[in-house]
Amino acid sequence: MAAAPTLVERLEPFRLLDLARPGPMPSLPGWVASRIAALRTDMQPDPATGKWRPIQVLPLNSTLMAAEREMLTEHSAHLQRLLTRTPLNDPASEEEVLVALTKMMSFMPSAARSDLSSEANGEAFIIALEDLPAWATVAAITRWHRGDVGNDQNGKPYDCHWCPAPADIRRVAYAEMHKVRARRDEMERLLSAVPPRIIDEERRRKVGEGLLQLAQTLRASLVGRDGSGEAVGETPAECADCGTQPRHDPA
Repeated sequence: MAAAPTLVERLEPFRLLDLARPGPMPSLPGWVASRIAALRTDMQPDPATGKWRPIQVLPLNSTLMAAEREMLTEHSAHLQRLLTRTPLNDPASEEEVLVALTKMMSFMPSAARSDLSSEANGEAFIIALEDLPAWATVAAITRWHRGDVGNDQNGKPYDCHWCPAPADIRRVAYAEMHKVRARRDEMERLLSAVPPRIIDEERRRKVGEGLLQLAQTLRASLVGRDGSGEAVGETPAECADCGTQPRHDPA
């Protein structure tokens, strides 16, 4: 008889981004999307420091189970790996970017330039893209070839008939990377969420009594013991008018 599937096996898995086919981020599994929709920011004591600060809160009925937390952690780590491998720290990524740029520059028409200017232009592309993941650069070049890179910083459509400027291809590659970063941040927010802080009835009663006593004390200080509205004390202070009332002149 086959064993019953475990909770991990029953959970809908994450769909991974297809790096070879640029497009929108895959939709989240239902059990993740519902949790993100339930997230809210609340003022609560930090579980680590005890200091009150804005903190991510999940309702009690949405608390993550161990298997769900494990899947979220693994997916967040996968997204982080996609973000950190760049030409600056990974020789394979540098080679991948160089190959993609060489193909783009040799294929796409541009203004006539000498070999020296072509080399300088290639160096400019490397400088513009060296801190971005290689897959994001490749995705940006693919989108440029397809003509679906959207608008430039002035709101005008990019002219994809020509080889892009380094800053333009960086802007498109950065947008590709940002989609993954935003998804990673969502996973981390969900993993950091805690249940709402519950105040029991006894503590709620004591807090209410304390607030009532404070209000009565303030009221007594403002109105005065005899209800006259004067300052609290045994006798009125002399010269309470502080010279604002003219003295009577017997003469």
